[in-house]
Amino acid sequence: MSNTTLKEVLYENLLAITSADKDIRTNGEQQLKLLETSDEFGLHLIEIALSESISLPVRQLSTVLLRQYIDSHWSVNSTKHIPPVVPNHIKAIIRDLLLKSLNSTLSQMSDDKKLRSSLAYAVSTIAHYDWPEEWPQLGDVLIAYLSSGDRIAVYSAMKVFVELSHEVVDFQIPSIAPLLLPKMYEIFVSSKEFSLRTRGRAVQIFTTIAETIAQMNDLDKNAIRLYLEPVLPKFTEALVSALVLPEGSPEVDLGVKKDIINSLSILLRNCRKQMQKWMPQILEPVWHSLTTAANIYVKTIANVNSYDYDSEHEAFAQVVESDGEVLGFESLVFAIFDFVSVVIESPKFRKLVKPVMTELLYYVIVYMQITDEQSTTWIDNPDQFVEDEDDDSYSYSIRISALDLILSIAQEFNDSLSSKKLEEFKLSFVNAIKRHYNESTELSKQQTPYASNWWKIQESCLLALGSIAPTIIETIQSDSQLSYEFKVILDGVFRNPTNVSPFLTGRSLWTASRFAEIMNGESLDSFLQSTTSGLMAESPVIRIAAAKATFVFCDHIKSSNKTALIKPYLGPMFDGLLSIGIRYSTEVLSVVMETLCILISIDKEFTASIENKISPLAIATFLKCSSDTLLIGCAQDVLAELCKNDKCILPLQQRLVPTLVSILQPSQMVESVMALQPTSLDILATIVRNSPLPLSDALMGRAFPAAIACVLNNADDTATLQNGGECIRAYVVKSVEQVFAVKIESSNQNGISLVLQVCHHLLDPRKNESCSTFVGRLITILITRANQYIGRENSHLLLRAVLVKLSISEMLSVVQSLILVFAHLIYYDLPAILDFLSSLPAPTGAQSALEFVLINWLNRQHLFFGCYENKVSILALCKLLQHSILHQTQDSNLNLNHITVPGDVITNGENSPGIKTRSKSAANPVQWSTVPCSVKILKLLLAELKNIEESKEIQTESGDEDDEDDDDDELSGSFTDSFKTGEATAKLNSTDIGIIDEGWAEGDGDINEDDVLNEEIGKLNLEEYLNGVLREFKSLPFLNDFAAHLTDNEKIILTKI
Repeated sequence: MSNTTLKEVLYENLLAITSADKDIRTNGEQQLKLLETSDEFGLHLIEIALSESISLPVRQLSTVLLRQYIDSHWSVNSTKHIPPVVPNHIKAIIRDLLLKSLNSTLSQMSDDKKLRSSLAYAVSTIAHYDWPEEWPQLGDVLIAYLSSGDRIAVYSAMKVFVELSHEVVDFQIPSIAPLLLPKMYEIFVSSKEFSLRTRGRAVQIFTTIAETIAQMNDLDKNAIRLYLEPVLPKFTEALVSALVLPEGSPEVDLGVKKDIINSLSILLRNCRKQMQKWMPQILEPVWHSLTTAANIYVKTIANVNSYDYDSEHEAFAQVVESDGEVLGFESLVFAIFDFVSVVIESPKFRKLVKPVMTELLYYVIVYMQITDEQSTTWIDNPDQFVEDEDDDSYSYSIRISALDLILSIAQEFNDSLSSKKLEEFKLSFVNAIKRHYNESTELSKQQTPYASNWWKIQESCLLALGSIAPTIIETIQSDSQLSYEFKVILDGVFRNPTNVSPFLTGRSLWTASRFAEIMNGESLDSFLQSTTSGLMAESPVIRIAAAKATFVFCDHIKSSNKTALIKPYLGPMFDGLLSIGIRYSTEVLSVVMETLCILISIDKEFTASIENKISPLAIATFLKCSSDTLLIGCAQDVLAELCKNDKCILPLQQRLVPTLVSILQPSQMVESVMALQPTSLDILATIVRNSPLPLSDALMGRAFPAAIACVLNNADDTATLQNGGECIRAYVVKSVEQVFAVKIESSNQNGISLVLQVCHHLLDPRKNESCSTFVGRLITILITRANQYIGRENSHLLLRAVLVKLSISEMLSVVQSLILVFAHLIYYDLPAILDFLSSLPAPTGAQSALEFVLINWLNRQHLFFGCYENKVSILALCKLLQHSILHQTQDSNLNLNHITVPGDVITNGENSPGIKTRSKSAANPVQWSTVPCSVKILKLLLAELKNIEESKEIQTESGDEDDEDDDDDELSGSFTDSFKTGEATAKLNSTDIGIIDEGWAEGDGDINEDDVLNEEIGKLNLEEYLNGVLREFKSLPFLNDFAAHLTDNEKIILTKI
């Protein structure tokens, strides 16, 4: 095929994939896939993109395909690489054409920004692999484009630098920083020569490069001094100068201001020492932006329906990027909030904000007001209301951002460990709330259009009060002067009529529930009555808020053992919640189910009386919403709670088990039923875990065989096989004796034989490896708890299957799961497992199974995740190290010192200096030293001890930083840092005692409390254990033999023990 013919065919197929006809489009896509393997495919795409005789949509399409082509075929180091690689001589032509295209005057100027952006992206992608070695002229040419005065060339070059700046690594900084940063400064200060958007991009590029330099400074203490400080003072001065320009100035708009504030935030966070002298000049204009924008927010967003258009606010109108991106007012507010967070994070900078803390909190609360648009949307769509207002919502608004900022400020003052500073924050907060209430009360007396929104600011105050309720409660209980101030505020808040808006009424109920801890019996009863009435209200907003308040009230009453107070309300509360649950779905239903779960845990007699209503609701939720993980989780929690009630378990199983069996073992395998199988297995596991012993005949005689059949009859559905394995594991953990007692007459098998079949089914080498993600847990439980039932031969067959699966697995989660089988067995019976592994060849046949397992294990130990999993692995390695030291003279097959593994990276002259591009990395791959297995284990144990110490240092770092600034008294105690939930959130790490407690049942991928494989492991303090093992190691005579393989840092760690 000639070049011309290839280009013509390519063009015809580009036209084809723009066709409205599906068949033509599909055929075009298939043809392009075939053409993609030709050497000149990318070259012709560029030629088509630059041809003015071709329609713009086809040219734009060609650049999109070019980007994909470069990602796939330019370098073998690409994560998206697909053979073949573009030949070098074609690469040279493409690079040349692309570079020239950035300075070409393209047709249809009003519509070709996407075209130039795509070409610029292609240049930056290639530069990531080839610059500067294969493309040394790129930097100079792009800089020349910036000085050319041609707006197309300037635009294109800036787009390249924006993309490239995010890809720059530390090795490239010495070349790019001196070249690029002065030019970005020049562009930014040249307001007459360059457009606002170009100047904004100059700030973005400077900021990104500066952040990379600052991060380098952690390892190279001269990085900031060498590469950033030469331009930092004048660039900072220029940023501040632009920030103080009046609104409406042609030299700055909303977009540029946002870029400037973002830049200053990053500089303050990473270069505090260098930026400290600029703080007074920076704070004033940012403060002006914060206060001015608050007024704009109220008039143009929050209460837009109450105000007429004002030309003064035009400067804050949306800015449209040259590429079509809309830079909204929100982006500026987010930038301001981030700046405030950075200032508050630093004790030195925080001092500067102290005089205006009350004003700061006052304005942040202004931003928390519900907007007219939100109000309308939430009333029409209650599910959206729940989603937007959820603590973990993916929806992000100015309101949520403002609340997060208040919580962040409160957290910083809490973490400062300074009682004086904390009291100052509380006083500022009180004064801000009081000012808002006074102003809004006066506003409510006026008759102007905007006066009708007075309730919005009070709702914001209630949200702020409820969100930091634990702090306020502690203050009230302390009987300080502030205690009286808070009492006055709360008394006034809860006595005011709140029927002006459903949002204010609902927020009052929620906020009141947050203070249940300090209510007397009369007040608590009054609010329980109000909350119950709220559940029956006409407004969905009030009903949802009442449901949330019910959850908090129930939680408090249950934990404080005051159940008698709520018993009269349980029935009406349940009826109200049930009516909401039946009427609404998804988000609202999740709130209802969460609340029902805690409500039914309060009184078993009451729960038994409504089992016939709540069980059907939970089962219906499971059947109708099987794809909604949140709702399924809520339904499981309800079912688990019912299982714990001995008066509910039997009727629940009578309703649920037949349904589960019909899904797991259907008469006809239809798609709708199969889609329910993964969730059904998960539900069954929940029922088994929470049911009393002995497990019922329904669970053992009907559900267990159905679960086994579901797994064994499924060939490749990952979710079904994963959940099936976990379900069977729940049975073995709960009652291994009952599992063994199960008899299948048709095949003359017992339950343990069936479980073994499931294990081998999940380990089948032909299956997708993700199906085996959790099989290691099942195998470990089976071998350790049912060993007397499975026998030695079956155990060995099972372990052989694990070895085979391990040899073909690449996913870390799967490899870790399989390796931990051997880690557990090493902890239980080291000699037996070593003897077994050393007597077998590896699945590959090139080494022993012992060497195979150890190499796979030790090479990946640093990647292992999960607190319990890491703990088991480290403890097993400790036993291996002790064994290798005590048995050096034994059989060479069992001597771990005869097994060598990769140790440390070898540094040499070829891979250290200069800019490290991917092509250079490919030419000089990383090389590793080789060390005995025992040495590698020692290195890993030292690394783990270092990680534990660093984790402890991080926890105290914040307090230490504050101690440098003042000598305030430390708080004698600490209060919860969980401002939103009021619940203490434990920061678990590998040093915790009882590491597999209730908290681990809540995390994805973590082992439940019932799955503790060895109580000793769970209770053992890993830091103390490691120190003991390593201290014993230091006392041995052959320490010097190991020391020769250790790095300086490792020797320091060992010396400190």
